[in-house]
Amino acid sequence: METQTKILITDRNRGIRHFLMRELEKAGFGVEAANTAYEVVAAIYKEESPDLLILDPDIVTGEESLLVEKLKNRLPNIPVILHVFPNEHAPLPSVYDASATVAKSARSAELLIRAIGEILAGGRAKTARAQNLDERKGASGSRS
Repeated sequence: METQTKILITDRNRGIRHFLMRELEKAGFGVEAANTAYEVVAAIYKEESPDLLILDPDIVTGEESLLVEKLKNRLPNIPVILHVFPNEHAPLPSVYDASATVAKSARSAELLIRAIGEILAGGRAKTARAQNLDERKGASGSRS
């Protein structure tokens, strides 16, 4: 039995978060939401961490590197889809090592679902999940 892909959606706008959650749940994904960088960090440190992150860079109010550092330390292989307003945050894909960038629009949900499908078809999300689980098991097995 294949497990459901878990997606963490981040956006400061509650309406966008709820819209994306509803649409991604209808598409068959497990979904969790965060509206601050602190909530993102809390979600990635849960036992059942996400398989994929949809990130609105506007949630980061301080240095992006702190969120990136924590994300890469905890889930180094997690695919990240940047969800941005058109023509904003042009240099950020390299900062976040984004798998994709989707512009916010009336078609955001459709475009995000397509991008998620392409990432999953490439095996990156499933591979990342397996690697992250193995890394966590190794870390917990080495604790005294």
